[in-house]
Amino acid sequence: MSTAPALTVDDVTITSDHGKRLHAVVPDAAARLIYAASKEGIDPEARGMFFESARHPADSWVAAAVRTVFEAVIASPLAADDVHAYGTRFYRDFNGGTLYGFIVGVSAWDAANRRLRTGDSTRDLIIVSNATIATNDRRSLAGTCTFTI
Repeated sequence: MSTAPALTVDDVTITSDHGKRLHAVVPDAAARLIYAASKEGIDPEARGMFFESARHPADSWVAAAVRTVFEAVIASPLAADDVHAYGTRFYRDFNGGTLYGFIVGVSAWDAANRRLRTGDSTRDLIIVSNATIATNDRRSLAGTCTFTI
């Protein structure tokens, strides 16, 4: 993943669906890499209610990309109205937190209708797992990135 292009705040569009859930729309190439990272370490045959991905190092591409998404969310006026924005406010205040929203590739977002485009062609562009950056008080884990589903 280190050869992936850097994701910038300008690459991220923050929007919401009709249910006022935040969606961070990113380039498809970035979404595919984030999707793959969100599934790392989770048994594809696992059944149950709570799973956490492999922990991605703080200096990894995916951790940097998720921090960029957090920065875009924090800068968005939509986040002020989001009841789940406390997760990203933790990031602003403590350098770690959770995005209670979706990260989606541009091809998986129907901007005109404010909804996801689902199906086989967009399956790897929709990250439904909550992205988390560990706070600085986690010492050796600080800055690492996981996804929970």
